Amino acid sequence: MCVEMSKVYVDKSVIECMRKEIDKVCEKEIETGGIILGRNSEKETDIIISHIIDGGYNAERKSMSFKKDIKYSKKMENKIFEKYGFYYIGEWHTHPNNNMQYSLMDMESMISISNNNLGYKMIFIISGNDYKKPFKIYCYNQTTRNIEELTYEVIEVEKILKRGE
Repeated sequence: MCVEMSKVYVDKSVIECMRKEIDKVCEKEIETGGIILGRNSEKETDIIISHIIDGGYNAERKSMSFKKDIKYSKKMENKIFEKYGFYYIGEWHTHPNNNMQYSLMDMESMISISNNNLGYKMIFIISGNDYKKPFKIYCYNQTTRNIEELTYEVIEVEKILKRGE
């Protein structure tokens, strides 16, 4: 599904939220993460990331894995959808070694999440625990069955929404 996608727009506030969450774990050398909320642009080819949610109170954060608190994630997703109309579009997590290449476990997770959300463009962010380095955004292409790295631009989402994109 991501073959038609030309660009991902990431709200500046998303970067700040990621930094705050990463700060909590950077000294512990464990992974953290959560869910990504946003929507397609009016053009239907671009994705707008408006929010990220941390993993929640009962998330499992380990040196080589992260599992979100599903109940917490769903509750926060519903709140943002009700207030702003943005919805679940993927997941994000960190790698303590600052390698932003996806692992075999990450690849399997991307494929599974994409296959469970057919018809939607699902995206995945991998960041290091050093948030000064840029993160990478990936998408599983249902047609080619490949994982693709996507380009992104950090913006203020309100500006792009006002332009009607």
